[in-house]
This record gives sequence, C-alpha cells and structure tokens, in this order.
Amino acid sequence: MNQSASQMGIWTPEYKCELRSLGPHRGIQHAIIAAAGNLGKARRIMDDNSNGLVSKTEFFQGLKSLKIPYYEIFNLNEDQLFKVLDDDGNQELTMPELLGEDEDHIDQAEFEKLPFEQKIVVYNRRARLLLKQEMMRKPGWEYQDSEQEMRHIFQQAASREYHDQITQLMQDLFKKGERRREVVGEI
Repeated sequence: MNQSASQMGIWTPEYKCELRSLGPHRGIQHAIIAAAGNLGKARRIMDDNSNGLVSKTEFFQGLKSLKIPYYEIFNLNEDQLFKVLDDDGNQELTMPELLGEDEDHIDQAEFEKLPFEQKIVVYNRRARLLLKQEMMRKPGWEYQDSEQEMRHIFQQAASREYHDQITQLMQDLFKKGERRREVVGEI
C-alpha cells in the first residue's frame, strides 16, 4: 500500500533544499507529485472539480491536503507562489502550468500513436519524473536530451548483441573441438 509523502517523512531538510534548488515552479511540481504518490493522484487532488483548471482556492486546498510546507520550502506566501505558477496571469492554472508539460499526461493508447522519437521524449520525461520522486538528492543525468541518451542505449545494446554473438560462435567452435589460435583468432 502506498503511503503519502508526508506520512513517509519526505519533508526532510535535504528534500526541502533539493526542491528549493529547482526553483518554485519546478519545485512545487515535484513536491505535489511526490506528496500525492503519482501524477494521476496529483491531478485528482489538485483539480477538485475535474475541469482541467485549478483555481487559487483549489490550489491551496490541494497543497493543504497534501501537507506541503510551501512557505518553508520557497519562502513565498500564497499570492506570490500562485503568481509564479500562473504563467498567463488568468488566475487559474492549467495542468501544464501546474504539473509540467501536457504530453506527459497522455494515456497508453495515445502514447502508442506517437512517432517513435516522441515516444522516447515522453518515456524519458516520465522515467526521470518517477526517479526524482524517490530520490532524496539531485540525479546526475549523463545526457542533456533524450535523443542523445537513447542513441547511447542503442549503441550499448548493439555492442552487447555483438559480444553475445562472438561468445556463442567461440563456444560452438570449442564444442566442435577447435582450439587452434589462428581459427579462433579470426573471429
């Protein structure tokens, strides 16, 4: 059974410092998702009436129900914090404004329809978001973008496949009794 972040004692000084280092916009996004347990729950808690928009009242009721100590973390009062998040100034937050980019919120059927390159981007964002929720420190990503990271992964996989093929070929030669260095060395 999943416990909420506040029940697990997530609001340690280290975690607050990590959120603070992300800045109020990204920090509150991570805090909401971590406290809710996952992105779906975060959306349901923060958007009380399920209209896709989060009013200032809904926003602070959501933060209160998740027990997020936003003032301790960001040293911003309600008005200041809401203003930072309300990119277009319309006094309501959209899900992309509140919890990040909209393409991360697509369901599996929509995900399957995306072109391969876009699937990589969405998958990496989701994976990084999940990892950050569980980490009590900043992750040290090797790559700045998902395309570079996926190229590296595919190169590693190809290298492993080649190694496995050579290993199998050598094992087959040894099973046949071939031990001569010049034959095995040609591989």
